[in-house]
Amino acid sequence: MADPAVPSPWPGTYAAPAVRTTMVAQGVITGDTTAKLNEISQVKKGLVWFNPSAAPFLRVSKKLKGSRAVENARFYHLEKQTMPRTVTVDGITGTATTVTGLSLGADEASRLRVNDLLFNTATGDVALVTTISDADDILVTSNIGNGSPSGTLWATTNVLLVIGSAYLDGSGAGAPIHVIEDEKLFYCQIFKDAIEESDRYTKTALFEGDPWTNARKQLEFEHLLSMENANFFGKASIVRDGTTGKLRTTMAGLRALVNTNVVDVSTGVISKVWLDKILAEAMRQGHSGYENKEMAVKTGFFSQRYLSAFNSIAEAQIRIIEPSEKTFGLRIAQYQGAWGVLNLLNAPVLNRPEVSGEGYILDMEHVYPCNFKGRDTSFKSNIQDPDADSIKGTYLSDKSLVVEIPPAHTRFFGYPG
Repeated sequence: MADPAVPSPWPGTYAAPAVRTTMVAQGVITGDTTAKLNEISQVKKGLVWFNPSAAPFLRVSKKLKGSRAVENARFYHLEKQTMPRTVTVDGITGTATTVTGLSLGADEASRLRVNDLLFNTATGDVALVTTISDADDILVTSNIGNGSPSGTLWATTNVLLVIGSAYLDGSGAGAPIHVIEDEKLFYCQIFKDAIEESDRYTKTALFEGDPWTNARKQLEFEHLLSMENANFFGKASIVRDGTTGKLRTTMAGLRALVNTNVVDVSTGVISKVWLDKILAEAMRQGHSGYENKEMAVKTGFFSQRYLSAFNSIAEAQIRIIEPSEKTFGLRIAQYQGAWGVLNLLNAPVLNRPEVSGEGYILDMEHVYPCNFKGRDTSFKSNIQDPDADSIKGTYLSDKSLVVEIPPAHTRFFGYPG
């Protein structure tokens, strides 16, 4: 029997709510002059909130790592990766069975030292580095440990793995080499969301709170949602206003910062075998990766499309962790495999049809929310003009996001579901 058809349109459509920039007032404002601006709700106690908690990434990242304070809108850190352990043959000197010299990829000889041993992953041969000629060329003694192996040929595109060094008795320490530190630049972004209410309505009370309290509550949700969207989709920039000379800075989000392991899922095929192959790489590097620990523990933020696919192909390996203090009040699913544990979280901002093909696996030990020193999220009240017949307030945040070690994270895109 065929599977039932998915409703179309799916997940469905709804009319976007009306948005206005006028002062806050309870009730519907239309051209009908009989509409009561502060009509008391008679159907259900208080207001019904839509998506009151839709920022799991913001919650998890802040709870896990806290928020780093920075003292400039533009800041950076130095990132040092491990030494590259492979080089690629670009040309050979000598014969294919007994090479005396190797040309390597651009600047790859800088990764090596005299007395290093190079294992040819294609042929199984081992060569000893005897001279570093320049940034791309070396001299070697090939076929260490045997003569000329029958049927094996050194060739361009061979990948050579550095397997250590072999020094003479009584020799010196050798030449020092090190990985150059990368400078990673980040920017803080100013988020503001304001409300204003006419004095004539400040004394009006609903069954559950007054209009100002309810408006502020709703604004807090919207403010958090703005930052959650920026955490995923922001792009770093800095621009100086030509008139005032003041700076406008914008923060980079996960789409921009997770740019090393990028997986195209546009074919729409997610099988158990495919997923395990992808996870074997996605769970490998970083502080929480299985190369650093016996079992990896990382966190995935996905749209519901991905979570449904994971559940359909690996239901027996998924365990549900109910909300608790340990899970920061979130209901978390855990997908377990030979590589470790992947926490699965539904990220509501990714459920929109336009971006539901996005997904992220993050090593949360390398993810830090930041704020400009002294400018963490706050609410400023009574900022209206002195002669205004209203009260005005705004939520203010000065935020950024730092993602370290890009290879420790993975981005998925294009999944049609």
